[in-house]
Amino acid sequence: MMSDRTKSALVDTLLVGSVALLLAFFYVPIITLVVFSFTGSRMLTLPIETWSTEWYPALFAKGDFIPALKNSALIAAITTIFATVLGAAGPSPGSASASGCRPSSAPSPSRRCSFRSSCSAW
Repeated sequence: MMSDRTKSALVDTLLVGSVALLLAFFYVPIITLVVFSFTGSRMLTLPIETWSTEWYPALFAKGDFIPALKNSALIAAITTIFATVLGAAGPSPGSASASGCRPSSAPSPSRRCSFRSSCSAW
């Protein structure tokens, strides 16, 4: 049998490992794109033979880049404001904490909080 300390260490290791894998899943493609954006050739090959910034002037010279960038920034700002207002508004009227049913550290056997209804009997 495993001791509580061993179980806790195993759970902590699994949680840290899964978070590290999730972050790698998100950030490795971004880092790869940034690295390959400095290649001088049209084909993406490893090892990178020549380093260049020739693609950046070509990107900024295109007429549709700046409007697309402004559109993305506008959508990001609106979404941020909407999410902040929605998150700061507090609990919705039908949630358990809005109706006064709050879980305690020692729940009563006759009543419990539920996500589907405000309070329900066992």
